[in-house]
Amino acid sequence: MEPLIQLTRDKTIIRGSEANLASLRSAFRTQHWLRLPQFASPEILQLVQSGLREDAFQLRIHEGIARELATGPDAGWSLLTVLFNDLALFETMRDITGCEEIQCFTGRIYRMNPGTDHYDAWHDDLGGHRLVAMSLNLAEEPHEGGVLQIRDRATRQILAEVDNTIYGDAIIFDLSPDLQHRVSSVVGAVPRTAFAGWFRSYPSIRQLFT
Repeated sequence: MEPLIQLTRDKTIIRGSEANLASLRSAFRTQHWLRLPQFASPEILQLVQSGLREDAFQLRIHEGIARELATGPDAGWSLLTVLFNDLALFETMRDITGCEEIQCFTGRIYRMNPGTDHYDAWHDDLGGHRLVAMSLNLAEEPHEGGVLQIRDRATRQILAEVDNTIYGDAIIFDLSPDLQHRVSSVVGAVPRTAFAGWFRSYPSIRQLFT
């Protein structure tokens, strides 16, 4: 089955009908997250992988929130940043999430290795004009653990636990003062590698790239 939404080297392709998009809208608003199968085309994944050298990853610490490895502004990051900042993608994300203010996307390529002190604590990602979060799986082999968990801030009840282990699939999830999320520890032998970030209301695409 062809993906409903897919990034290609030339443009974002939207194959879904209005009925498909209505179903996505309903699912997102009910469960606070949504899986987008085969979101990145094989060509894009190949281009990104060619630039993911082991020595490109450096330790990144967000005190009290996360400890991970991340790349700098390398070729893979630059390519994904350009492709994610696509007006057709923004329009579709606005439709699905109800966030009409979306103006840009910013993210990073990161890695959490199993058997290390890498972690991701409960947080909400609010601030910085962030509206909706997105994570694209860049691990060619399925990893174990590294599960996205979403909980109610007040009651601490887990509302969703989402595996994203299929190469090229993406997850979008809601940001709200009522919600928190984290990624559980990675176990086994395969690292979790992803391009993750946020659709934001500011800056505009023009401001972002200048």
